[in-house]
Amino acid sequence: DQHALVTTLDEIKWNELVSECLRFINLQGLAGIADFICFDNDATRQDLENAVYGSNIVTTLVEDRYIVNEVTTIHAVKGETHAATLVLETKFHEFDAESLVDYILGSTVKKPKGVRKIKFMKQFYVAFSRPTNLLCLAMDKSRFPEEHIGKGEYGGWKIVDLTQL
Repeated sequence: DQHALVTTLDEIKWNELVSECLRFINLQGLAGIADFICFDNDATRQDLENAVYGSNIVTTLVEDRYIVNEVTTIHAVKGETHAATLVLETKFHEFDAESLVDYILGSTVKKPKGVRKIKFMKQFYVAFSRPTNLLCLAMDKSRFPEEHIGKGEYGGWKIVDLTQL
């Protein structure tokens, strides 16, 4: 099964998976990306046990390799730059991504109404301006505009329905 969970990871398998991912999101040949996501098996269990991490660090052991990701808020990254950013839909009175998806896709340019929507737009601007190479927005399919589901690309975005993989 091509979508089976990979539980062993060596440098050869890593390079195969990275190549497949880069092809999938059309990023092959991007300057600097190879150095950023190269196989690095130097992080040992002792290194990670000696490191002090906050509760927003998620560390996953795959084979003998640790993959460390930071999960944080948009406010915490203001002024920082990252190679990649994943923005997850949240809810504060209303779903932020759902209320802005037409603006994000560029299908409307009308001035937004409502204090919350303007606040969400400012937060999304900060989040969307952080990454240098890859920006992903994850939201529930039921709140994504039906007319855009199934389009491969729209408004400069590559739209991928992960429930169909």
